[in-house]
Parts: sequence; structure tokens; C-alpha cells
Amino acid sequence: MEENIEQIQQIPVQNSGGPTPIVPPTVPPQKSSKILLIFLGVLIILAVGVAAFFLGKKSNNQRTVTPPAVSTISKPTLTSDPTANWKTYTNTKYGFEIKYYPELNPSEDNGEDKIINFSTGMANISHSQYGFSIRILAKSTTESLKEEIVNSLAKAPMPSKIESEEEKSFNNITWKKFNYKKFVTTDYYDMTTAVTINNQYSYEIVAAAGDIDQILSTFKFLSSDETANWKTYTNSVEKFSFKYPQSWFLKESSSMIQIFNYDVDKAPGRSYDPVRDGNLFKVEVFLDNKFSNLTEWFENEKNTPDQSNDLPKEFLNIKNIFVSSQEGLFFELKSSMTDSLVGVATFKLPQGSLVHFWGGLNYEGNKNYFDQILSTFKFLDQASDPTANWSVFTSKKGYSIRIPPNMKVVEAGFGSGRPEESAGIGIIETSAKEPLLSPHMVISVFTDSKTTLKQLAQENYDKNVNHPSNSIISVTESFREGKLGNNDSYQYSFKTKGLVTPDEEYFTQEGEYRFIWTQSGSKIYCLMVADTPTFNQILSTFKFN
Repeated sequence: MEENIEQIQQIPVQNSGGPTPIVPPTVPPQKSSKILLIFLGVLIILAVGVAAFFLGKKSNNQRTVTPPAVSTISKPTLTSDPTANWKTYTNTKYGFEIKYYPELNPSEDNGEDKIINFSTGMANISHSQYGFSIRILAKSTTESLKEEIVNSLAKAPMPSKIESEEEKSFNNITWKKFNYKKFVTTDYYDMTTAVTINNQYSYEIVAAAGDIDQILSTFKFLSSDETANWKTYTNSVEKFSFKYPQSWFLKESSSMIQIFNYDVDKAPGRSYDPVRDGNLFKVEVFLDNKFSNLTEWFENEKNTPDQSNDLPKEFLNIKNIFVSSQEGLFFELKSSMTDSLVGVATFKLPQGSLVHFWGGLNYEGNKNYFDQILSTFKFLDQASDPTANWSVFTSKKGYSIRIPPNMKVVEAGFGSGRPEESAGIGIIETSAKEPLLSPHMVISVFTDSKTTLKQLAQENYDKNVNHPSNSIISVTESFREGKLGNNDSYQYSFKTKGLVTPDEEYFTQEGEYRFIWTQSGSKIYCLMVADTPTFNQILSTFKFN
């Protein structure tokens, strides 16, 4: 089997009013004034009489109808969408779409950060029709992005500073807006930089302050499921399916299904060379009817020597996994032929046979793809979800998780309170007298972190490994990138009798514990879980709200 994994069938070919008058003081009227007033009064009476005559005459020539009183229902004023005729820019790589003024032209700058400019070529950016820009960069924090804006404004030829900040939401996306003045060519303009974070990227939009809200109202994230548009392979006989990327290739024979990230028909068929062939990757899927359960099969694997040198196989990162609520086994093998890793995942099918997934060639450079393909694997016509009757714990920190009947959720520190509002919770056995000395799970949430996801994860990894108690027995999985569902993550595992979580340090029952760090929106999550079948199944139910 290993020889098949390391053999590369194909190598890709390179290819106004006036002033107010001053009122004079009141003077007592003289006698002559009274005569004058009488004369003026007579004239006014005559004038009114004449006017009344003519008006009455005109009225007699017309039929007078007094309309009945009718209640008037005012019609609502329809406000048209000012962006209805704007064009739409879609970026599938970074997962978003946005509208822009028809006279603008989008242009992409592929530097260290991805920048898309929407402009007409005019230098002054004082209205949306004259342009705005989007910058996509590796996931960061709002505070670090603010600091970058502050430094940029301070170092400008005509320095300025942030004048105000505010948060605003459009299309269920929360943006942090930084408002400031910026000197452009001949004058200062009111500008805004709006930032948001989603999965593995930070998004930054710069536009005139008067236009930013209208621009943000057109910004939408595409489906967060990166596998949504992947191809689907279905095995109607063994009743399972999985997905693989659109641009990949699939070959099926009576004994094996193979998927490749390269065209196998355009290569000479020599052995895989890591230096010459780089990122080539393949996954082989095949059935096994020799064994009836995972334990029996794995014991046989451990007792079977490497076919290439008859030496014992080197198993790494062995762990139980759950896909579609079904238990499986995962491990990595050190290849004796190329000194590279091979990824292996095995599941028991409802019909009784086993199905194996082997990831070979440049597996280490494509672990994320291997994890994603496994996450799409599902059994057809399978029995009901064994977690369906578990209670659902919903946190106000943006996630939910299912809890089996013999478990409970407590506030971090394993005290009492309102765990659904807490930034840290523990999942423990209800009957456990010493929860920390039994298998358990801890979830911690950071809502205002000034540190990046990777930095937090790396710091925790180092604290565990270098703790003065020397409680780590072995590192079973080194610090690496991974996936939690469709979200990027950093993961590592220890066999240990002491733990350092984001909330506290303590001794625990000796066993294997797994740390998973991930991010959703601006929140960073740390999941520390005992690596047991029950807790792995609990972990499989974790999802973001």
C-alpha cells in the first residue's frame, strides 16, 4: 500500500428679509389725528363693500358644491436603492462580494497584502464615484489594525490622527470604523477606514466618510463552507460519499478510488521526488473486508512491519476522530522510502467493512485539504445521530455544543454561576468527585484580544511544554495548522499529567489532551479536550452560532 502512496503516476507538464424697522416711541394723539382716523375708516368700509360685490357676482356664476369630509390615507414613499445600478465585484478566493459605482474600474495589486482598488484614475478620493479600496491581509486583531492606521497617519507628509471610532453592522457583519482627516493633493478630506475579521482574513475598506456606510451596505461574505462548490463522489454500493476540490482529478478502479491535485495523464510515471515535484498530492480510498472493527485492524497494522525494510512502522499522532457522528481512527506514518509523512484515516461502514483514506506524496503541505476531504465524508442511509438526544448548551459567546446525559457544563474554574454568559466553561462528568482528575473539556473565549490567533496558540503551547512542573510526558502532536469544521485552527496534543489552559494551571489525570485554537469573527476560541472517544464525539458537535 505504501509503495502506491509514494508512487506518482503523473507529473504535471509546466504549463431674505430686510433689517427690522426701529419702532418710534408712542406719542399721545392730537385732535386732528382723530379726524384723520375717521376718514380712513370710511375709506376701508367702502373698499370692503366693493370687493364683496364683485366676489359675490363671480360666485353666482359658479355652482357651489361642499364636498364631504373624507379621511385621507397617505401612501408610503418608496425609496429606491441608490446602489441598485452599481456593478458587483466578486472575489471567491477571499470569499466576498461588493458593489461599486459604475464609472469605477477595479484593479488588483498582488503584494504581501491583497489590495483591490476601485478608481477612475483621479487622485482625489472625496466621493465614492472617485474611488475606494479594499485590503485583505492575514488574520489580525482590531487593535493591531488601529495601531497601523495611527502610525500611518502620524508618518504622513501632512500628519493627522483618528478623530472618532464607532461600530456598525451591515448584512450581519460588524465593522469597526476609524474616522480621520487626510490631506490629499490640496486639501483635507474626511475619510474612514472600516475593518472586520472573518475566518483566516482581516478586511479593511478605505473610503470617503460620507460614502463608507453605503459601500459597507453592499459588502457580503460568500458561503463560509469552502467545500460547498466541490465535486461529490458517491459510492451507491457501499453507501458513502465525500467531496473533493473542483479542479482535482478522480480515477476509480475495482479496488481503489484515487483523487489527485494534478492531471495524472500528463506525466511520465516516475517515482515522486519532493524536490522536483513539490506540492503534488493524492488521496487513495479503498475498502477492507478482512477486519470487522477498528481495534482489530489497528493491532494488525502495528504488528505488520514496513514492507520496504521489514522494520516496525513508526506511528505518529494517533487519535480517535468523529465524522458524521461515526468514530474513526487517525494516525500518521513515517515513510521509509521518502522520509515524509503519510496521513491515514479509517472508518467502519454500517455494512461492517472498513474504508481507508491514505494521503500521500506531499501530505505535509496538504494536511488542510486532507482534513477538509475527511470532513465531507458521510454515510448514506445511516442510522440516527447518536448525539441527537443530547442536551444543547448554547453560549452567548457565539457557539453551541451537545452534552451527553452523564455530563454537565460549569463555569470556568469549575464553580457555579451562569456558564452560558461566561467566557470560559468546563464540561465534566456529573458524578466526578474530583473533576480535574477525570477526563474533561475546557472552552475559553477571547473577545478583545490584542494578540493574534497564532500568537495566543503558540504562547500556550510553549507554556505547557516549558512548564517548571515537567508534567508533559510526551508531545503527541506538535504545533501545527489544521481545521475545525471549515475554520482554520492551530492544534497540538500532549500526553500529560498537568495542564496550562487560558484560565488556569492544574494537575490532572494522566492522559492525552488536545488543544484546538480557532477564530470566528473577532472572537478567538481555545478548546482543550481529553482525547477519549466520548469527548471526541462531544467535540464533533461543536459549532458556531
